[in-house]
Amino acid sequence: MASPFNNPFGVLQASRAAVHVMDNTQEIDPYGWGRLMVAAQAGEAAPYRRLLTELRPWLLRYFSRRLPPSVVDDAVQDTLLAI
Repeated sequence: MASPFNNPFGVLQASRAAVHVMDNTQEIDPYGWGRLMVAAQAGEAAPYRRLLTELRPWLLRYFSRRLPPSVVDDAVQDTLLAI
């Protein structure tokens, strides 16, 4: 039996989550974000755009549960700029 830690980040494997992005449902692989970041750091623009596009809905949900509604968008934008 394969170990649940067979990914480059040492994190348990998880099922993919369907999220609503830009008016169509897309599959998001959170463990693929690391691969997208590596490609972005190598100067590839398309993986960088995809990473930011996939992170935005996740960040919105994350900050919506933790911050007052009036600062959620700013927190998301600040985070995406930092990435």
